[in-house]
Amino acid sequence: PIPPLGAEFGVSVLEHHRGRRFGERLFERAIMHARNEGVSELHIHALSENAAMLKIARNAGAHVTRDGSESEARLQLPRATLDSHVREVIEEQWAQADYRLKVQAKQITDAVSGAGRDDLSKADKPEMNRK
Repeated sequence: PIPPLGAEFGVSVLEHHRGRRFGERLFERAIMHARNEGVSELHIHALSENAAMLKIARNAGAHVTRDGSESEARLQLPRATLDSHVREVIEEQWAQADYRLKVQAKQITDAVSGAGRDDLSKADKPEMNRK
């Protein structure tokens, strides 16, 4: 028999982005990907004071044990199904499309604001070749 496959999850969210569920969404994505890759158990090592990460793990059904200043969570993952594979493909495609749209929107915004600045800066400069 093939031994069970385990993986470790770790994430850090910049302080000014905390409270926006980024860690939770990354954890959900990691669970789906790990599950579809044949991982049967996910491990999370965190400081015991990291209440946010431990809450995310508990909410997903992980068993959390505390050992002083550190905690470890273990989450048993269900086997992959056709549904989990299809859902991962759809979510990946959606994420790629969303990203491309955001990049294009930023490029357009930058081009429009840059064009406006260029027009203003040209208006402010005296013409060099006046006769």
